[in-house]
Amino acid sequence: MVLQILEEAGWIRATPNVWSLTSLDENIPHFQELYATLGQQWSDRRPGELEAATLSLVQSLSVVPEPMSSVVASTGLGPEVVRTIVDIGELGGYFRTYPSPRDGIEILYTPLFIDEHPESMLNCVAKYHDRYGEIQAILHEAQACPGIAVSSLATTHPLVAELVNSNVLSAPAVDSSSGRQHFLFPHIRTDVSKVVLGKARFLVSCLRYGQSFSTITRVGDPVEVLSRLKQHKMIGRVPHSNIRTQYAPAADAGLGYFKDHGGRFSFHLYETEENLKAVDLAIVMCRGKTESEAHLLLDKNELRKSFADEQPTGIILPASNRANARGVLASRRLDSRSQTYQRFNAALFDDLRGVHRVIR
Repeated sequence: MVLQILEEAGWIRATPNVWSLTSLDENIPHFQELYATLGQQWSDRRPGELEAATLSLVQSLSVVPEPMSSVVASTGLGPEVVRTIVDIGELGGYFRTYPSPRDGIEILYTPLFIDEHPESMLNCVAKYHDRYGEIQAILHEAQACPGIAVSSLATTHPLVAELVNSNVLSAPAVDSSSGRQHFLFPHIRTDVSKVVLGKARFLVSCLRYGQSFSTITRVGDPVEVLSRLKQHKMIGRVPHSNIRTQYAPAADAGLGYFKDHGGRFSFHLYETEENLKAVDLAIVMCRGKTESEAHLLLDKNELRKSFADEQPTGIILPASNRANARGVLASRRLDSRSQTYQRFNAALFDDLRGVHRVIR
């Protein structure tokens, strides 16, 4: 079914067809175009209320988990309908529920976006469920502007200090001419390696400091600075006294080193594959994208390379892989303890009783 949707979008050509596939050719555009096109296709298929509510819920949970008690109010659906959506989502692997052991509050989240170990975030949402709107606002801000200064949020959202202190949110520190400042990043799931991710966050934090807190010369466009760093492998063509302290976290992370020019400094990049990836990711983040959106900016030639096969005619999909996928799907079962399972089961027995009465 997925291949059929991709073929309708004009992105693949299946041979002989998607239901009896031996090979396919791809014509995938830049990733920026994919979601708008697929979204339009999805709308054209006239999704039902449950489908629309599911997508909306996945979207909101991609920013912040939500107490189950408020999901009903936020979706506008009844408790029974929400429970059906959640039970089916757990079966599909895109929803999970977490009963907070400390507060006894059930939290809904999506493992598609949250970190591998989300307990600190989930327990915090449970602990401050009465301030859920504030948590939601903080995480929206962190997602909209990766590396936003914690001090800029503290006045309107004082709970941000608790989120940082309890390690719910990552907030690297930079200590330079205006004192120590922390810069906020959401804990989200991403395919980027943790080492590259950490280096990119340190680099973005250094640049955000230069944007907002440097007392002498401020950074105007961090993307421009990073582009020069990628091209020339250095920051500080004109050496500056603040560079030594401002970029210290990046140097400590192994991104580069300093050259002393008589009390003024320049920062020089260690040209490794890992560091170059971190610079690319930092550029994406300074353009207002989160780490999980970095893959949206892949060049289509790079994407094709990741799909490359020795066969010149396209991607070959062995029958064993397809059979294995069908087996995995066939083995999935709705948890018999769930309310949805019990409701469906009861409905089936009602239908069978009706058939039995007709036969008699």
